[in-house]
Order: sequence, then C-alpha cells, then structure tokens
Amino acid sequence: MTGDKGGVTALGWIILLGFLGYLACLGIGSVYEMIDEHGLIEHSVQSRITAEPSWIVGETKDCTSYPLASAQGNLDQGYAVGALDCGGGPQHEMEITIYGRLVQPEYKAVMWRCKREAASFDCKQSGGIEQPKASIEQPKVSQDIPAALITSPEPGSTLSGTKVTFRWTQEGRFLTGWR
Repeated sequence: MTGDKGGVTALGWIILLGFLGYLACLGIGSVYEMIDEHGLIEHSVQSRITAEPSWIVGETKDCTSYPLASAQGNLDQGYAVGALDCGGGPQHEMEITIYGRLVQPEYKAVMWRCKREAASFDCKQSGGIEQPKASIEQPKVSQDIPAALITSPEPGSTLSGTKVTFRWTQEGRFLTGWR
C-alpha cells in the first residue's frame, strides 16, 4: 500500500511540475501579471494618503485613488497609487503596502480597502470605475460616394435595406437615406 501512495505522490509532483512548466512557456510576465491582477503580490510604494487622527491601528477604511491621465516624470500613464483619499484628514507622505496593480489606465478611479498599521498602511484593491468608452461617430444621413468605389447599376435604380436606401444618380454617384 505504501508503494502505491508513493507512486501517487510522485505522479502528483510530476503533474504539478508539468503544469508549472506549461505556465512558464506561456511567459513569466503574463503569469506575474495574472497573479498581480488578483492582488497577490505585495508592492511597497512611497505615496500620499489622507488619514484622520481618529483612524486607529487595526481599523480599515475605504479609500480611492485616481490614475494619472498622462505620464508625469518617471510615472506611467495610469499610475494608480500616487495619492489615496481615505475620506479626509491631513495628507501624509509615507511608505504604503499595496496589493493590486500599480498601473491601471483602464480605470478613472480605483477603490482600495486600507488598514492602518502602527507605522504604515496596507491597502488591497477592492474595485475600480472604468474609463468611459470612446463614443462612436454616428453615420451621416446622406453622403456622396464616387462611382469608382462602387459598381454602379442603372441610373435611377434603388436598392433598399432594413435601415438604408441607396439611390444611384446619373452622375454615377449614389445617395443614402435613413428610413
């Protein structure tokens, strides 16, 4: 029986090593990013944080940071931990332990759950508010397109779709119109 257990344990190690090798083939950077995205990597950064004098050691508070809209000095666009707002109080420049990605350009605001320690703060990312998506330009109601770009049917003929009607003119152009 013990021989079987040893064989199963050895097989388990082989499978685990094979899986880790597979992850390494995917790229160390992507594995690191995946782990970092889930807040499993500790970052120690010099940052500003607001803290009321009544915030006691061991207490946690919800805080917000605002990623940089553009690069500033040696900080990348989207750097998200330059300053954390924890609901007011004086601002302190100090070392903060961060669990979450440092650069997050996809967010306009990042939420953190920060715990006061004796001489520092530990902050874990709890969410974010995404940047608004770029608006899509609405199509023009009518537009002339040169005949060279299309195969022209007989002048005056009409092709209708569910939302747009195309009408070819004598000059070899067609017009579009919304229904």
